[in-house]
Amino acid sequence: MNNSYSETPNSPTIRQGNALRCLIARRVRFLETLLQPLVSGWRWIILALLSGMIPCALCVMFGWTWHRPFTAIVLTLMVVPLASSNRWLSGLSAIVLVFASHSAVAITAAFLDPAAAGIAFPGGADYWDRQRYWIESGTDEEYRVRDWAPEHALLLAGTTVVSFTSFGGLTFHHGLHEVDLMNYYNGQLIASSKNGFLALALGWHLWSILRGVGYTLLSFQLVALAVQFFAMKPVCRPAEHLRHIAYGVFFLLLDAAVKSVMTSWVQQKLLDNLATVLPAYLL
Repeated sequence: MNNSYSETPNSPTIRQGNALRCLIARRVRFLETLLQPLVSGWRWIILALLSGMIPCALCVMFGWTWHRPFTAIVLTLMVVPLASSNRWLSGLSAIVLVFASHSAVAITAAFLDPAAAGIAFPGGADYWDRQRYWIESGTDEEYRVRDWAPEHALLLAGTTVVSFTSFGGLTFHHGLHEVDLMNYYNGQLIASSKNGFLALALGWHLWSILRGVGYTLLSFQLVALAVQFFAMKPVCRPAEHLRHIAYGVFFLLLDAAVKSVMTSWVQQKLLDNLATVLPAYLL
């Protein structure tokens, strides 16, 4: 006797599941339609720049910390309609503009007023202390392959899941947190160096930029996949999805390779550029 249980396509559970999926699809499509005016034409450029700069500047000025969730939400509301209409270049550019404009304000704040920036960017001051120790001593767990490789693999897995399930929102929020650690570090590095331009060029490490490009490509395409799945509508061909995801993974692998070979060279150049170096017995 076969005791296995399988539901027919017309069973109540299947019908309820299909009805729920259709309801979710209608809600997602309604949201896309509602948001399209925000990104029509060139409006997304203005919105990206403002959402990157204004919340960050206000939080630095008034000692607030809400800029990251606010900016992440606005960015998500831009990316969803751009992904839905397969505006790949515009979507990637919107993410880059938000992060770049946000970083410009954050680095300037950390350079001019580190105390205020330390409130707006929690963890930034501690990260700067760790990075300065690495520059002066050449030692930091973050730059040992056996330590960062598993962490990067876990980050990739987590980003894949949350980018899809949150339409990119949680990924953007976490990305802004990670970027702000680097921004505070770079603001203080510029202030502590002989040549500020060289400090910025090397302080925003090449491998970190490659990682940012990789996650930008990957996150946008996962948002497109989420829209396609939840809205039950084609966004682009499967081959296109795979190609764009492959681009993202390529840059993440390039990040790992460059970090492995350039870390010591960058550390030495940053050390040579420091205006003052602590005595070895104080490190």
